[in-house]
Amino acid sequence: MDYRTLRACRGIGPKRYEFLLAAIESPGFPAKNYGRQPQNMREVLKEWGVPETYPLSVMPLSTRCLSFCTRLGIHTLGELLQFVEPLTRYELYLKGNIGEKTVGEIHGMALAVASNNREEARRWLPLAEGAGKGLSLRVAIRQLVGLLDSQKRLMLVQRFVAGVTRKESGEVAGVTGARVQQVEKNFLDALGRLLDAYPEDKAAIFERGRRGTSPSEVLGLAFSPDAELFDAAHAVLLRKTK
Repeated sequence: MDYRTLRACRGIGPKRYEFLLAAIESPGFPAKNYGRQPQNMREVLKEWGVPETYPLSVMPLSTRCLSFCTRLGIHTLGELLQFVEPLTRYELYLKGNIGEKTVGEIHGMALAVASNNREEARRWLPLAEGAGKGLSLRVAIRQLVGLLDSQKRLMLVQRFVAGVTRKESGEVAGVTGARVQQVEKNFLDALGRLLDAYPEDKAAIFERGRRGTSPSEVLGLAFSPDAELFDAAHAVLLRKTK
């Protein structure tokens, strides 16, 4: 397929031509490349103790990736893997108006599962530490806080831990109060969805919290640098949900 044909079909710019040429020749998830048949992705998840119903909304996926999945009615990890199993990178690109980064994001996650690569899969899934099975809320919280850049973390610490106003927090971080409010809302929404995805841990945090145990202590994060921010944000979230 030459450049004129590709451009006529997709209306793409020259910058994407090199990507598409490589993608056409790049198979999705065949056994000859990754040592596993595509249909065994579900078996890998079962082996890891990861439910297929794990929601994409709590995974560290880009906004564009989540929007693409939502547009196609894909909401869980199992649904996404089922969707991409038979596709090459190029076919995935043709499925919607998405760019190289989104294709690479989806392809990379599915490849990690298809090749049974736990360490690579940890980029997207909060797998239990070591060889443990299942997903871990403790790891997920670390992942959520760890994805914050220094500016966002500063804003959230100022707001939730120091208790300053949005205007004051914005002045320290060099942004507007409206931007602080947006970052605050996004983080609390993400934290709320994460807790909802782990109902047993959420219940344990609530019950032990009534006896004075902090959320970070319940999850074994008490001595983590993320503990103070997590505890403070959780307290704000509780006040908002009452």
